[in-house]
Amino acid sequence: MREKSHSAEDVAQSVTDRLARFAAYETAFTVSAAARRAGALALRAALYEVGLQPKPGLVDPAHSGSHEDMDFFTFQRSAAAISSFFPRFFAAGELIADDPAFLLAVLRLIGLEAEEAMYEATGHINTHKGLIFSLGLVLGAAGEVSAAQREAFDELDEKTFIKNVLDKTAELGRLTLADFTGRPSEETPGMRAHRDYGLTGIRGEAAAGFPAIKTPLLALCSLPEADLDARRLLEALFEIMSELDDTTLVRRGGIEALAAVKRCARDLLQSGALRQASWRDAVHTVDRQFVARRLSPGGAADCLSVMLFLIWLAREQ
Repeated sequence: MREKSHSAEDVAQSVTDRLARFAAYETAFTVSAAARRAGALALRAALYEVGLQPKPGLVDPAHSGSHEDMDFFTFQRSAAAISSFFPRFFAAGELIADDPAFLLAVLRLIGLEAEEAMYEATGHINTHKGLIFSLGLVLGAAGEVSAAQREAFDELDEKTFIKNVLDKTAELGRLTLADFTGRPSEETPGMRAHRDYGLTGIRGEAAAGFPAIKTPLLALCSLPEADLDARRLLEALFEIMSELDDTTLVRRGGIEALAAVKRCARDLLQSGALRQASWRDAVHTVDRQFVARRLSPGGAADCLSVMLFLIWLAREQ
């Protein structure tokens, strides 16, 4: 400022960036018991998703789906590597209230650390980048809502708690839509899908409060834990697939693949095949179709993890 080589805005941004780096660093040392519990639930959600089988085109314990470069154990290594960052996302939300832009800046820094740990564990294979984004936002939002709830000595029912977390997530998600103005050299598959087809992908889903999970979420949140079995979770996955603009599918098969997968999921749900004794055969049929076309609904799988995390966290409030 003294030499007039930087504007006041540049200096303010530099200060904000430094504060965000410090806040992200601080979350590694100020993890509350609530943050540890939330982090454990987030890891559990990630493990449930990859352990669920059979899944169409996705990695599970029995096969690698449409992925030639990874298997079930790749996901296990990745989940173990990123697990320590889940409590930190939640802790950031506890520490930062009513400043979504600053909270998002801190969550991004923690997310970049998590991505680095993931790539180191997997030999630079992208197993959980989408999940780090999705769960990172939801954990941060949940941390803020939980801290406010404790401070006000407030007791919320499960559905109200989930609604509040998704509203906060949407606040953060709307800020991420600015990423679509990034330079071409930084273009991601999601940005290309936005440029070519107007899709906002997981950023748009987060900005809208994850609407694709709301129907199965309401159906499952009141069920006892024993009833969250493979069939019900796969039904939830297909419900998410029928609604989500999954840019993973667009990257692998173009916009036609997204439309085909949505149609396939809707047809399967409407047929009632997932509620028959032979439901596994129906899923295996879809799986063979997806693998033949190298299609993988990875975004839907991430949303399933988000849904499970919210159900379990709400039950602990």
